[in-house]
Amino acid sequence: MKDKRYTFYLISSDKTTNKIIEFGRKTFIFLLSLLSIIIVAIVISYFIFIPRFVKYHDLKKEIIRYEKKNETYIAMLEDFEKMKAMNKYVRELIGISESENINIDSLLNSESSSKSNYINNVRNAPFSLDNIPTRAPVNGIITQEFEEDILFSENVHNGIDISGAVGTPIVAAASGLVVFSGWTNDLGNVLIIVHDNKYVTVYGHNSKNIVKERQVVKRGQLIALLGNSGHSTGPHLHFEIWEKNKTQNPRKFIVEYGEETNK
Repeated sequence: MKDKRYTFYLISSDKTTNKIIEFGRKTFIFLLSLLSIIIVAIVISYFIFIPRFVKYHDLKKEIIRYEKKNETYIAMLEDFEKMKAMNKYVRELIGISESENINIDSLLNSESSSKSNYINNVRNAPFSLDNIPTRAPVNGIITQEFEEDILFSENVHNGIDISGAVGTPIVAAASGLVVFSGWTNDLGNVLIIVHDNKYVTVYGHNSKNIVKERQVVKRGQLIALLGNSGHSTGPHLHFEIWEKNKTQNPRKFIVEYGEETNK
């Protein structure tokens, strides 16, 4: 018995080109079966695999969200530990135990009443900027930028480095109380000034500290001379600003330094 054949006519829209395709019965059945398998696979994918893929995608997004939350939580713990360390460090410098509350006025008992009145006037003066570190401590070129203390980051630099000649005057960025004036292995001759219990400024690598501990200083007052002491690669001032126990980029506070534009 002769095998049946199926003929398909393909006619172009302009009726100028016609094609004739012939299939044998077995070939036609094979192609029809293959098409049926493809349709069944598409249906199965639509009702089984696609929902699973969507569910997998949603679960992956949920996992990423929880991982971000976990990173945020870890970062918060890191910030808390930094705050505790900074608090302990300042307390040790000014000789106050952890059970005592820090009160700048109580630290001035050994100073003259005029100095105590000065601190009170700065604190109570409305719209006063004296206790906010917005004065440039020294003029120069910033040679190293502030690098935020991010979890697992190797590039941590709590302040900015400002180059200058040895002996260049360094002035207080704001009015406050000197809580440390001495030597550290890293920053050499260093000064730490507290400004109304909110801001803390750090001045490192000085060639000479002019002011002493528990001395009240005014904004713009000469406090040190620029140098190259401690671990330093050249004469410069290492300058830090802390706000509520968290490091801040000095560029955001001091107009002369301005915002960093190369990032």
